[in-house]
Amino acid sequence: FATVWDTNSPVLLSRKLYRTVDMFGERKYMYKPDLRKISVWANQGHFSIGLETEDTTELRAALKRMGPSHVATAAYDQQGFRQVDSGITGACAASALFLGDSFTDGMWVNDRTTFVSQYARIASEGAGRRLCAVNTGVNGYGSLEEAYVLEHYYEPAGRPPLVLLMHFANDVDDDYRGVLDGRLPDAASKWERSL
Repeated sequence: FATVWDTNSPVLLSRKLYRTVDMFGERKYMYKPDLRKISVWANQGHFSIGLETEDTTELRAALKRMGPSHVATAAYDQQGFRQVDSGITGACAASALFLGDSFTDGMWVNDRTTFVSQYARIASEGAGRRLCAVNTGVNGYGSLEEAYVLEHYYEPAGRPPLVLLMHFANDVDDDYRGVLDGRLPDAASKWERSL
C-alpha cells in the first residue's frame, strides 16, 4: 500500500487512511469516514519503525505471527473523527469539542485511553452527569485545519458550549524541541502567529 513518512518520527502512514479536502483554498486531508485504523510499532535491535494503516483481518493475522512490540486500534465516525470510548457516549447532558493534532487524535493509543475519552469520563464522574466529548484531532493538523474543522463541524457536533484547542510546540515550528527549550530566538512571535 502507498505510504508517506510522518515528518516527526520514523512512521509510515498509509494514504488509504485519508481523503482530500479543500480547506480555505488549500488541498488538505481528513481521515476517511467510518475508518478502522491499526497502529503498529516494531523494534529490531537498534531499528524501530511504526506503521498506521487500515485495520483488516488479514493484517491482524500477519501481526499475530510477527509479534510487534505495540499494537493499538482506533475507530472513526461517519465524519472521519476519532470515536470516544463508547461506554461514555449517548444521552449527554453537555458536550465539549476538542480540536488538535496527533496528541488530540490519540495516535498510538486505543479509543478508551485517548486523553479526550479520559477527560469525558473524569468530567462526567465529577459533575454527576454525562459529558460527551467530540474528538476532531487529526495527525499533522495545525491552526488552519483546526479553524476549518471548527467552522464546518461545530454545528453538526451540536454546538458544544465548550471548545478546547490543543496547541503544542510542533504547531509553532518544525523545530519543536527548539521552541520548548528556548533555542528558537523568535519563538514568542511564532507562538502568536500560529494562534
